Amino acid sequence: MDKELQIASNIQKGILRGKSEEVHSGTATNDEIKKEAVVQAVLEPMHEVGGDLYDYYSKGEDLFFIIGDVSGKGVPAAMFMSATVNLFRSAVLRLQSPKAIMEEINGVLSGHNPSLMFVTAIIGRLHIPTGQLLYCNAGHLPPLNILAGHGDRNIDPSLGQVPVPMTQEIAIEPNLPLGFEAKFRFVEQGLMLGQGDTLVLYTDGITEARNKDRELLGMKRWKEIVGGGEKSHTKTGNITPTIERLLAEVEAYIGEAEHTDDITLMTIRKMSEKQPVVMRVPNKIDQWPVLREALQNYGLCVGVDARTLKKMIVALEEAVVNVINYSQADYISLTMDHGPLTITLTDNGIAFDPTARPEVDTDQVVAERQIGGLGIALLRQIADKVEYRRTDGQNELIIIKNI
Repeated sequence: MDKELQIASNIQKGILRGKSEEVHSGTATNDEIKKEAVVQAVLEPMHEVGGDLYDYYSKGEDLFFIIGDVSGKGVPAAMFMSATVNLFRSAVLRLQSPKAIMEEINGVLSGHNPSLMFVTAIIGRLHIPTGQLLYCNAGHLPPLNILAGHGDRNIDPSLGQVPVPMTQEIAIEPNLPLGFEAKFRFVEQGLMLGQGDTLVLYTDGITEARNKDRELLGMKRWKEIVGGGEKSHTKTGNITPTIERLLAEVEAYIGEAEHTDDITLMTIRKMSEKQPVVMRVPNKIDQWPVLREALQNYGLCVGVDARTLKKMIVALEEAVVNVINYSQADYISLTMDHGPLTITLTDNGIAFDPTARPEVDTDQVVAERQIGGLGIALLRQIADKVEYRRTDGQNELIIIKNI
């Protein structure tokens, strides 16, 4: 039995990715290779095999990841863990949305689960250049985000002062754990990671760790450890959120007490500067869904409320459809940046200023109202500034919204 458990342990460890990975861009022959993100992860099972899991996968400019915790212990949990990781790897090759990946995994696990086991998990997709992070939760603990540049406005570099990192608990929709209900519809969320920000994901083997006096480590103390606060055990003054430091902090707290659960940690640090979204599509009607998805994801990540975002997309749809139908353009470009949120639609069609149209009287009955203009009227209602420019033979519609 010991030998078989050791073999099972080796198989389980072989399923997991390496302890750390750097995500790069460029090629060694033409461009300088730039380190854009660093992923670190570790899993320490309480026994030979465990039910915790993690995985990550780079695809183009996106980094996909998952962390999870299976109900139960031992070999059954390890088997369920292996199934979950392999389902993630299969789904991530075909799907882009964390929500879609989560729902596919949940459908398979729920449909073939006679033992009624379940998995809490978080699945995310980080678009590394822009810092857009889409994520979907399934009953798991909230990740922590270490904001590297917090306090920039309150420091004086001439005095040798540096920005003070701030640890922030990410807002999550609880949703159901995986394995309960095959047709459950998960809620996807988003946020932005800036240069130097670090996402810290973990399982409850950390927050429920106990010391020799049977005291729980708890969420409050864990946040202080992550941020290098006063209840951190670090003696060196180093508050860099590496898994080595965080794991050492947890082990220092546990001391001589026995581990009560598997411990899993993952950190994702964005190294590169934030870039705006820049995309160009052919001037064809079937390209609107591509632009709509980009607008939806970006608005979600920068914190536009759902009602405003829906109105903004409806208004921009009219603007895009007008370009497609009447501009004779070859392409449409979409640029998005935030601080404030700035959306720019560009096309190389005939000159047309939608902001020059007279105001629409929305109180008029539809039969008496002038045709068109509702899109720009809606933009004026929800945006802080809407302007048009004709530059180098291109139309530019700029929408600015303070968030």
